[in-house]
Formats: sequence, C-alpha cells, structure tokens
Amino acid sequence: MKFFFALILITLFIFSTSNEIAGQEYTLDYEHITIGDFIDSLEVKAGISVSYDASAFPVDKYISIKVTNFTAKAALEKILEKYPVEISVLDGQVIIHEKKGIDKSYVTINGTIFNTRSMEALDLVNIAVDGKSIGTVSNEDGEFVFKYARNLEGKYLIFSRLGFDHQVIAMPGVDTTLTIALSESSIPISEVKVSNEDVRSILRKTVENLKKNYPNERKELIGFFRETVSRDKEYLNVTEALISIQKGEYQNEYIKERVKFIKGRKKDFGNKGGIEFKVQGGPFLFSRIDPVRNRDFFPVFDHQISFVDDFNKYKYEYFGKTILNGDVVHRIKFYPQNDVDEIYYTGELFIHSESYAVVKTYYGLTKPSLRRSKSAFVMKEKGKIKTVPVTIYFTVDYRQQGDVWMLSKVKGNLKMRVINRTENVNTLYNAQSELLITEMKPMSGSKYKYSETFKEAYILSDEINASDVDFWDEYNIIKPNQTIEDAFRFKKADSKE
Repeated sequence: MKFFFALILITLFIFSTSNEIAGQEYTLDYEHITIGDFIDSLEVKAGISVSYDASAFPVDKYISIKVTNFTAKAALEKILEKYPVEISVLDGQVIIHEKKGIDKSYVTINGTIFNTRSMEALDLVNIAVDGKSIGTVSNEDGEFVFKYARNLEGKYLIFSRLGFDHQVIAMPGVDTTLTIALSESSIPISEVKVSNEDVRSILRKTVENLKKNYPNERKELIGFFRETVSRDKEYLNVTEALISIQKGEYQNEYIKERVKFIKGRKKDFGNKGGIEFKVQGGPFLFSRIDPVRNRDFFPVFDHQISFVDDFNKYKYEYFGKTILNGDVVHRIKFYPQNDVDEIYYTGELFIHSESYAVVKTYYGLTKPSLRRSKSAFVMKEKGKIKTVPVTIYFTVDYRQQGDVWMLSKVKGNLKMRVINRTENVNTLYNAQSELLITEMKPMSGSKYKYSETFKEAYILSDEINASDVDFWDEYNIIKPNQTIEDAFRFKKADSKE
C-alpha cells in the first residue's frame, strides 16, 4: 500500500502574475476548441493560473475565437459572456465563479451535536440525506453546516455515528439552527465466541459481495478537502479546496482516480522556527485512499474462495459487534503476519452483518513500519535537522446510497518530531488531511485531461494564490473549528485594508 503523506521541508517563494493577467495583450485564433481546452491553452500562453467551477458553464462546449490585442481576462470574458459568471483576479490568480445574487434555491441548516449522557460535543457524526448522495460531517467541536436544494424539503436527514443510535429529522424548507442529541447505543448484543473459521466466513462473504455492494460504473465525486499543519498545537497553515474526482468502477482497481482542482483558499500563519513543513500530493493522494476498491487489507482466497494462509500478509481476529447507523456491524482486527522488511498496518474492518459490506475502517502504521518508513515520505532534511515519524493513521467511512455503498469520508493524520540539532530544538509537527465526499453522480463526458488534473508532486497550499471572501457559496464543507474560522475572518479583514 502506497504512502499517502509525502513531506517536503523547503523555503517557499511566491511570484505574482498580476501583470500578465491585467496588462499583457495577446492575439488569439482558435477554431473548434472546447472552453476547457481554451482555458488550458491560455494558462500556458499567458503564464497564468485559472480556477473555475466546472458547473458554472459548459466546459466541453466547442467554440471559436479570433481576437487581437486582448488581455487574458478580456479573452475569458468574451468566451463566457453568455454565461452567468464573474471573473475575478485575486493575488495573481484568475477565479471564474457564478454571479452573486442568483437565486440558489438552497437551504442552509447548521447546529451542534452532543452526547445525551455526557453532554460532550460529538465529532465525526455523518449527516446525510436518506437515499441521496449528498452529506457532510460534524467537526471536532460537534458543529456542522449543511446546504441542500429547497426541493428536498420533507425528505429525511440522518445523523449517525459509530456506537450511537442514529437520529432522523424531516428536512426543513427554510434556514434553520438545530441542536441534535445522540444516545449511546443500547441495542443488546449477546456475547458470542467466534472461531477463526467464522472470521474467515465473514471475510469470504465480504469478498463475494463486493460486486453487489459497491458501484460498478464510473462516478464523479464532488469533494471538500482540508489540510492543516500545526507545530506544537499552533497552526502554521490551513488550506481548503473544492475538488472533482473521477472514480472508476470497484471491480477494476487498475483504473486510477483523476482529480481536478476547482477552487481553494488558504491561510498562512508565518514561518516559525525556520522550517516549512509541507504536505505534498494532498487531494491527488487522498482521492486514491479506498481500502475496498484497492483491496488493501482483504485476505487472499483461491478460485474456490478458500483462505490461502501462505499468501496472506495479515492475520485476522474477531473483535465483537457494535452499532453503526443503527445496524449491527462486525469488528475484525487485522495485524501483520511478520512485521519485517515491508511497510505494514494494523487496524480494524467494520463489516455490515447483513450485506457484508465494509462500512468503515481505520488503520495505522505499526511501530516497526514507522521506523522503516522515514525514507519513503521525507523528501528533504535541511542541514542538521532530523525527522522522526511518531504516528500515521487513517480513517475511511462509507455510506449507503440505495443498494450500494459509496466512499464518504477519508481522514489522515501524521505526527512527526523534528529535531534541530544546531539550535537544540525538539518540535512536534502535526499534518491532518480530511476529504469529505459531498455528492456522487454518474460520470459525464470524457476523462479529465492530464494537463488539468492535480498532480502527485503538487503542494496544495502552493497552488492557491487567492482567497474569495464568499468562497463556499452553496457548497457543503466540514465546518471549520473556531480557530480556523477566526483565521479566515482575519484574512477577510486584511483584504479590505
């Protein structure tokens, strides 16, 4: 299994492209080119960066354009003049977005979720429309914000979390603030001793039912991605992005996901300690975290669906039952047979007791693997700086849509100790990334071109030069905690000066 955090310790320099956007003029002559291809070509010709919402205009529509002495912004305005979009230039980046004031016809609800018994806030609560592919999740303060089309009024909104009874409410037709209380699950589950053969039977049925339980056609996923880097509990960088993911069918794990960046915002808190700790790959790598589709932790069976011990890297143990989304799920723990030479994980699979779908998994590198892993993801150590990985773990959730389960949420956390031997400083860095899938729909059009996709070598914070004050509009996100929210509010105040 590939690493999904790659780090680079560098000094960053950002160059503005404002002059190229506003002042430089060009002669452009294109026949029968799609709007998307024209934007790609203009980016190369003018040396600019363009971010846009692909739903705001028909990217695949063919156009012809022939102009002389046009700036890049003027050329974009000409080809998009028929569409309700605005073109802004912020900090050297062109942003194309829907015009403000258009009736979005959507409802916004927000609120807080807490534990009925302890009154503590509940994070990681899944919030989803029954039978639909849209949803969000509560943050570490138990807060959430959720936006949906007004025509969903009266449908059911489900709040669910592992180990808690789920709650269902009718969706209001107006903006609403809610307080949701979830009770710890009281459904009695009798203690059952399960032999190794029973564990194998559960895993065998999981493998047999993969085709039935997961999508067998290509999908387009709309996702919200947040990346935070902190140093000794103090934020250094917060980056957020809206992305589109083209995902292949689950029966063909060899067709890899492609990711297109739509727009983003960031807040840098300054370089503290002389080291810039950055995460490379971000949305590209997290779009490919899918243990079910990649068969990461499944046992090997022969053609008769029999367990083949000699080829299995992991051992499996039954860990009891629990409640998830109101359903009984099996908990199966896995750990490496022999933790030598390669990189191995230990964790749990949560398997639905009736459909045998994997509905949740969490896993982390074993301690021996952590020691072996450093060279795999630390790209550069500067001077007398030593890096020591402390923990790496992931949580992946799936949610049901109709008869199939879809990827819902991916969360990854990397903690690394950085030792500056010159200054005798020992610092703990923490990088956390979250990918929330807010919508899934059939894939329309052709595959994203390589030139317009987010690459593995990209650093997300380096790709974003602007912060739109009305950034999210109707898009669903993970509500930021107060520290992040305050940071972006401060950014807005700065921009008005």
